[in-house]
This record gives sequence, structure tokens and C-alpha cells, in this order.
Amino acid sequence: MIYLLYGSDTYRSRQKLNEIIVGHRKKAGGNLNFHRIDAESGHPVQLKNIFDTTSLFSVKKLILIENALSYGAGWDDITYAAKSARDSSDTILVLWDRELSAGGKKRIQEVLEYATKAYEFKPLTGAFLRSWILEEARKRGLQLSPQELSELELLGGDLWGTANFLEKMAIAGAAPSLIKNSNESNIFHLGDTFFVSQRSGLRHLLGLIQRGEDEFNLFSYLVGRARSILAICHFFERRKPVPANQGIHPFVVKKITS
Repeated sequence: MIYLLYGSDTYRSRQKLNEIIVGHRKKAGGNLNFHRIDAESGHPVQLKNIFDTTSLFSVKKLILIENALSYGAGWDDITYAAKSARDSSDTILVLWDRELSAGGKKRIQEVLEYATKAYEFKPLTGAFLRSWILEEARKRGLQLSPQELSELELLGGDLWGTANFLEKMAIAGAAPSLIKNSNESNIFHLGDTFFVSQRSGLRHLLGLIQRGEDEFNLFSYLVGRARSILAICHFFERRKPVPANQGIHPFVVKKITS
């Protein structure tokens, strides 16, 4: 049996990976040899030794190859493992990878020829992300307020960060807002962080909205800020000073280019 797990959402792919390993360990009882190989470490050549080694006893093998699709130099070793596992009733092969490069994406089709089950883990958004957050909170015995849910949604596809925050809430019984103090947020904090750190920028944005700031004015400010950044970058890349007719204060130019 061959499993293929890949995608940028490594939190859910790791959950699935653990589920597969635990499930097969339970089925096999004590008759399971587990092998883990990281292809990036340059050791997939060990695969031939693992597959070619026979045992006097009936023991199943579970072989996990991490970063399998990203590994280019030893791709023949990976395909050898896939072919061997397909033809073996005693071997379970799991190929795991994160977000793939163009080369890795080309290898998916080749592996799908052998894979028994394939899972792609894309970032969660919208209703899917909201449902995931609520389910993870339920597992931990938590009931989120609408504000807490909104703030956690701002973390976007960072499920590791979201899960970590929920764990802290479960341990403490409660947790401070992701926005530690909305009064600390002002328009300048928003401008400094929005185009640098998505998480910090969105926290300041939500803080300002919760304080009653006009949403259209905030949008207009960010549009103006984006235009200034693009103009500064345009002249900076050409090693030219920003003309005065651009209407950009020298302090802003210095701050963005430093």
C-alpha cells in the first residue's frame, strides 16, 4: 500500500500522517518495522537495503519518506521504492512532502501511478477554515466567542499558530485576545506592519475597526501607503532620489528603504 501526502498545509498533513502510522501499528500489533527517511538528508539510497532485507518472521514494514517529491538527485531511488511497495503485500510506503516546486509537481503524476491513496492539503479559507477552528476548539472543550473566532480567522492558513493558541486557551481555561490591547493600535502601527507582517497588520486593522474607525478611511489610507511604497521602490531600484512631486515625506522614504 502506498500513501501520498503533500501540500502547503503541513499541520493537517502531519495529522493525517500520524493517523496512518498509528492505524497500521494497531493493525500489525508488534509485527511492524518502522523506517523513517528524510530525502533531503541524502539517505534514500538506504531504501534498497530496506526493501532487499528479508526476515525469517512475517513482519510488515512501514516506510516513511519525507520530502520525497522535492528530492531530485535520487528520484530513481524513490520510484524504486514505489514500485517495490506496490508489488509487496508486507510493505506500507508513505511519501510526504510540503508545498512543491515546479519539479516536485511534475513528479506527482509519476507517483500517482503507484499510489493507493493520495491526499493534497491546500490552505483552508472561508467557511472551511471557520469550521476547522470550531472543530479544533470543540475537541479541546472550548467555546469561542464571535470575537475570538474572528481573530483566529485572521491567522489564515497558519494552523500551527491557531492550534497553539487554542492549546493555551485549553490549559489556562481562558486566554487574552490575540489583539493584546486594541488601544495600542493606531493608523501608524497599521501602516508600519500591514505590508510587512500579515498577522501583525491584520491585528492592528481589526483593533482599529473594533474601536470604531471608519473602514473606508482605513482602506484609503492603505491604498495610499501601497502607492507610496511602490513609488519609493521604483526609484530606489533605479538608484534615483524620489522626486518632490511624488508628495512623499523624506522620513517615509528613509523608513521604507532602511
